[in-house]
Parts: sequence; structure tokens; C-alpha cells
Amino acid sequence: MTTKYILSILLWFMSVIASTSAVAAGRDGAWWLQLSATEKVFYVVGLTDGVTVGLGTITLNCYAEDDSWKEDTAKCISEYGAAFSHGFNRIGYNRRDPANIVAGIGTLYSDYRNINIPVSNAMTQVLRGMNGESNLEETLEKLRKIN
Repeated sequence: MTTKYILSILLWFMSVIASTSAVAAGRDGAWWLQLSATEKVFYVVGLTDGVTVGLGTITLNCYAEDDSWKEDTAKCISEYGAAFSHGFNRIGYNRRDPANIVAGIGTLYSDYRNINIPVSNAMTQVLRGMNGESNLEETLEKLRKIN
């Protein structure tokens, strides 16, 4: 498998799970705005740690059914790790101060049109903005339509 292919699958899988579970639990802008400042920071830190746990979970696919190593287990884990770390480092999960992420999410939700966007998607948008990425407004429009 190519790294690009694995990264695409991993990012799609994580975003579907995050969006589905966030909506089911009501973790959108309305939920976010009722949290205390401390709860917001803890949530951001927990979400970041959860992304890392997700990698550990998805690499379980590299093992045999009885959890033993297969001939290519090490290579499989390495490929998942390489694909994951590219996206993880690109988005900046590990380089940003949680308080700054919290402030960015607050700013995003200050626009009433974004209130139904799940917090996980809002956080990704904030990190992309902190990294200077373009087409944020286009992505927000898509998120508004599907949420």
C-alpha cells in the first residue's frame, strides 16, 4: 500500500468517526459554548490524545486474528505510522498551545452559521488556519451544508 493511499483512508475513517460520534453526542458549537474555559482546554487536549490512540487502534489491522505478528506486521505498522504522522504533523496537533486552539474555536463559533459544525471539525479548521492554509471558507461552507 502506498503512504498516500493509507493516509487518505486513515483521514477519511477518523473524520467519519469523529463527525458521527460528535453529532450523536451533540458536541457542536452549542455544546462548546456552554463549557467552562477549563473544560474546553481539557477537551482539546483529550481530542489530540484521541487522535494518537486512533493510530494505535487502526494498526491492529496489521496483526493476525490471534493478535500475533504476521510476516509483514512491522512494515504495515510503519506504513500506517508514516501516513499518520504526515497528516498529524501537517495539521499541527502537537505544535499548538491548547489555549490558542480554544480561542480559535470560540472565534469560529462566534459566527452563528457555524453552530452546528462538530467540535472535531471546528478544531481541524482552526489548526488549518493557524498553519496558513487556504480554502478555509470553502471548507466551512461544505461543513455548514452537511451539518
